[in-house]
Amino acid sequence: MDFLADVFSLKGGHFAVNKRSCCMSPWLMIQGAIYMMYGLFIEFMPSPEKCATIMDCEPLEGWIRGVGFTIFHIGLFYLFAGLADNKQFAAVSVVMRCIWWFPIVMVTVLPESMATNPVNSVIGITIEPSFAFITFVAYQFSVAGEEEWFCWTSTCFFSDVFSCPGSRYPVTNRSVLGTWSMIQGALYMVQGAITMFNPIFWSAVMLSDEESAAEGFFFVYGLMVCYLGLLYIFAGIADNKHFAAVSIVARCIFVPILFSGWLGGTGAIPPFMATYFGLSDPALGIITYVLYKKVIDDGPSTLQADSEDSEAPMSE
Repeated sequence: MDFLADVFSLKGGHFAVNKRSCCMSPWLMIQGAIYMMYGLFIEFMPSPEKCATIMDCEPLEGWIRGVGFTIFHIGLFYLFAGLADNKQFAAVSVVMRCIWWFPIVMVTVLPESMATNPVNSVIGITIEPSFAFITFVAYQFSVAGEEEWFCWTSTCFFSDVFSCPGSRYPVTNRSVLGTWSMIQGALYMVQGAITMFNPIFWSAVMLSDEESAAEGFFFVYGLMVCYLGLLYIFAGIADNKHFAAVSIVARCIFVPILFSGWLGGTGAIPPFMATYFGLSDPALGIITYVLYKKVIDDGPSTLQADSEDSEAPMSE
C-alpha cells in the first residue's frame, strides 16, 4: 500500500501533495485524460468498412491500434504528474512537443497524412503546439515568485528542463534509479528508431511478418516509442522517482493487458511482437521496482522539490 500511495501521491506516501498548484496540476491531469481517452478510442474504435450495423462492428486492424495504446500510455504519465504536481515534467512536456515531437511529425508523417486524411492531420498539427503553449504559460505562472505574476526568464526555463545547477530542480547526486531511467529511455529510443528507419529488422528476428512491418502506422508506433524513451531520459536526468513508480504500474499492468493481451490476442499486431513487449516491459518494470525500493529504503526520498506545497520534495 505504501507503494500505491507513492504512485497516487496520497497522504502518507513519499510524494504526498498537500496543496496542488491552481493551474498547472489540473491542466496536466486534463491533458492526461484527453490523451488516455483518445488513445483508448483509437485502440478500440470500430472500422467503418466493417460495420454491418451499429451493433455489429469490428475494430480497426493493424498498428494503428498499437499507436492508440502508446497515446494512452503517455497520457498516464501526464495524469499522474498532475496528481504529484510535478512541474518539472510539465516543463519537459513543452520542450518535447515543440522542439522534438512537432518538427519530426511535420517532416515524416504529415506529408503523406495530409494527402489521405487532411482533417485529422490539421487537428494533429495544431493541438500539440496549442497544448504545449498553454502548458508553458501555466508553468510560468505556477513557478513565478510572489513579487512577479509571470516568470519571464527563458534561460531558467531550460535550466529547469535539464535540472541544471541553479535551476529549480537541480540534481547534485543522481541515484541509481535515475541512471536506470536514462538507460531504459535509451533502450526505448533505440527500439523506436529501429521501428521507424529499419522496420524489416523485426521480421528478420522473426518477431513480425514483413507485411505488418511495412505498415505506415508501424512507423508512427516507433515514433511514439521514441517519445516515451525521451520521457524516461528526462525523468532520469531529473532523478524523478515518482515517474519511475508510475512506470512500474504502467508496464506491469497496462502493457500485458491492453497491449500484449488485447492487441496480440485479437490479431491486431503480430503475436510474437505482443509476446516480446508483454515480457520485456514487465521485466523492466520489475527491475525498476527493485531499484525503487532500494533507493527509497536507503534514505529520505526527494522528488522534484517544487514548493512548500508538497510534504516531500521530488529529487535527491
